Amino acid sequence: MTAVFAGAVTLAAQQPSASFEVAIVKRNTSSSLESTWVPEPGRFHATNVTLKGYISTAFGQPQQPLAAFQISGGPAWLDSERFDVSATAPGATPVQMIPMLRHLLEEQFALRTHVETRQLPVYSLVRVRSDGVLGPDMRRTPVDCDPAAPHPGQPPCGGGTIIVGTLMARGASMPQIVNGLARLMPGVNRLVLDRTGLSGTYDIDLKWTPTPVELPGTAVASDNGPSLFTALQEQWGLKLEPGTGPVPVLVIESASMPRDTNE
Repeated sequence: MTAVFAGAVTLAAQQPSASFEVAIVKRNTSSSLESTWVPEPGRFHATNVTLKGYISTAFGQPQQPLAAFQISGGPAWLDSERFDVSATAPGATPVQMIPMLRHLLEEQFALRTHVETRQLPVYSLVRVRSDGVLGPDMRRTPVDCDPAAPHPGQPPCGGGTIIVGTLMARGASMPQIVNGLARLMPGVNRLVLDRTGLSGTYDIDLKWTPTPVELPGTAVASDNGPSLFTALQEQWGLKLEPGTGPVPVLVIESASMPRDTNE
């Protein structure tokens, strides 16, 4: 079971500079493609990760790295050379270490970036019915939804979970919902834009049969259940329409190997 609905798939807002107390960066020359990533209170440790991988986390949102298609430019080795990072920040939480990682990349890799908004392929989430009526598994959150109250067999209010082919959330906002949908389609390389006109929070359930590639109008339901796109229409009364739209893109102006890795 995995938590979802961490936040919108957007670039992290720029925050005041913060630094790790101690940070060591080393080039990893092993032939392994296996990476480890251990952010924990007061300590950040990652091994065999590409610079693009570090950038994805440093410029993304908590629990939601920046999508690969939202990173543009950079040196030829951006997604091939691998590095180990070991850093400490006493008292800092993993979320508080995100801007610290950004600062580390700027210092150690001389990373310089800027953000552009580009017109790219997206999915627009819209209502199916012209009268606005939603499906049976997308309901307004009760006014007494309490994040601290026990919810046996269900996620807490404001949280969500996903098991293969099953999604459940309580008290989810529309930005959280579209973020969750984008995470269900990792190979599609599109943002999901909310164009439902809905506000407030919702209790949602969704069951579908995952397939390697699901495209509107061509996804075929299996014997075990509907495709994701069919399930959205039948269970939520919403649909995903392909098109183009504004997408924030992190443009890498320059980056270089840390001095120690060139020796």
